Amino acid sequence: MDDNDEFVINIDYNTTLEKLTEIVTDYRKEYRLDRYDTEEELIKAISVEAGELLNEILFKKDTYNVFKHGKKIGECKCIETTYNTSYNTLDIYRELADVMIYCIALSHYMHRDITSLILQKIEYNKNRGRKYMLREEK
Repeated sequence: MDDNDEFVINIDYNTTLEKLTEIVTDYRKEYRLDRYDTEEELIKAISVEAGELLNEILFKKDTYNVFKHGKKIGECKCIETTYNTSYNTLDIYRELADVMIYCIALSHYMHRDITSLILQKIEYNKNRGRKYMLREEK
């Protein structure tokens, strides 16, 4: 059994976002993780967890692409790396889940439906005509 199999055991793929929000909220209440919730604290937690997710891939390669205004302009070689050069997919899954748990907690704390927020943001982006969404690969 692969380490990554541990993370996908007993998953109900029919769980809705509404049900997931209920599960996250109940879990956080049961373990009293919500006792210090404020918008500020939850936003900080999202940022911390996103940083931990980034750390799972940071300096994992010897060479990185360098971009300017969305175009590759070169490569950067790491002189010395002290990190493992392979990704631990299970750790990435866990950190991604942490980010999502805090995002769901924040939307619940703010009394906003996260599905609606995401759909509204997608519609906003479409209407705004953002360059990065419309550009074609050349």
